[in-house]
Amino acid sequence: MMENIISNIICTTFENEVKRGQVKNEKQFALFMSFCLSIDYDKEEGYRHLDFLIYGPLNYVGVLVRERWVVIPNDEVSDDGDGLKPGCDYRKGDSGWLLASYHDSCWTSDGVQSTIYKNRERIKTLSTNFKNWYEKIEMTPDLIETFEILTSSNRTRENYYEVSKNVFKF
Repeated sequence: MMENIISNIICTTFENEVKRGQVKNEKQFALFMSFCLSIDYDKEEGYRHLDFLIYGPLNYVGVLVRERWVVIPNDEVSDDGDGLKPGCDYRKGDSGWLLASYHDSCWTSDGVQSTIYKNRERIKTLSTNFKNWYEKIEMTPDLIETFEILTSSNRTRENYYEVSKNVFKF
């Protein structure tokens, strides 16, 4: 299955390029990558993305996932298809980061592989808005706080990723 190959590449890249044990570093980093998702062309124009943030503060590795969008309904696109009708604009937003997995070993299967598998019919391509297919990004205080909330021992089901959860739809 192609999902296994892609997952293995992502997880191996994290282990080799970003690594676990980030809390011992002055600057902490995570692996960020994004897939372009298909849209419902019968209803909308625009873009949808599936983002991954993979971070290992200690031995455990967390996989956070969010969906982003910049979309507009077809009936707000001008009839010639070359612009928007007056007063209309794209809807931009994201689902917020959600937890796919936080584990010392199963993050690869429960987090990365499972999320890719659940979205296999929607994933079109890897986003190439970066120098590579991924970015090694610095964990900001806000990202660390979000990560800590989502991975805390009192986490709830509402913080877990599900396909299209908290996603804007027409």
